[in-house]
Amino acid sequence: MGKKIIFLVFAFIGLFLITMLTAQNVQDVELNLFFWNIESTLSIVCFISFSVGAFTAFFFILPELLRQSNKIRRMQKQLKEPKLKKELNT
Repeated sequence: MGKKIIFLVFAFIGLFLITMLTAQNVQDVELNLFFWNIESTLSIVCFISFSVGAFTAFFFILPELLRQSNKIRRMQKQLKEPKLKKELNT
């Protein structure tokens, strides 16, 4: 129960900081990338940049998470097998 409360506190702090960032950065900015010209507010540009970075990091971490999950599943299966054989023999 304590971990949930700590998570909620940090979630509300993060939400407050994001709200303040959005409220204080309403200036228009122009992004130029080769032939594209995009105009948007600074807060939206920051949000999109953060989202793209988080999404990219997730996809770099995903293969390792899947490997670890498979390894844990195999190890748990190995732990269960000897117990079943022992119970059947007695």
